[in-house]
Amino acid sequence: MKQSKLQSTRIAIILACIILIVFSVLATVFAVEVISNKSGKTTYEKLGDTEIRMLESLQAYLTENGMTLDKPVAFVKNSGAFRGRAYIFNVGITEHKLNYGLNGGTYATEILLPDEYKLPTMYRCCAFAPDLGSLLFPSDYDKVKLCDKDVYVIAFDEESLNDGNFTTLLDRMFGKE
Repeated sequence: MKQSKLQSTRIAIILACIILIVFSVLATVFAVEVISNKSGKTTYEKLGDTEIRMLESLQAYLTENGMTLDKPVAFVKNSGAFRGRAYIFNVGITEHKLNYGLNGGTYATEILLPDEYKLPTMYRCCAFAPDLGSLLFPSDYDKVKLCDKDVYVIAFDEESLNDGNFTTLLDRMFGKE
């Protein structure tokens, strides 16, 4: 009887340790993602080629059509099975309190754009931010609720920028289709 109780205690301790290790790993990944989003590549020049092409395509579209970007929109980089980080316009995310009492700015970083771009303030959102999870698995041209606003979501990748699908989605967002 004493042996059985000792064995049950050992199993409980081992399970508790495994749970603690898994939780620690997840917390570390989350923290690294938040820190890298806040500290890395916060200017236009440091963005990836696909993100720069998306911004160039967006600016060219707006210029050609004599429009301004006045709708809340999130451009989400498509990275295969998962979506990458979201680039959000016309959503005052830094003032908004997300769940857990944390400021939305904890999970968002303003990206400084060149003056020749006539775009509103752009924020890059952390991939694992609470309440921003709806941006991880959107289908093209969904609307999601973000900071109490209906936000258009447009996915982009190299292929959509090359084949015209990105422009088609912009046409839909601006009601041209």
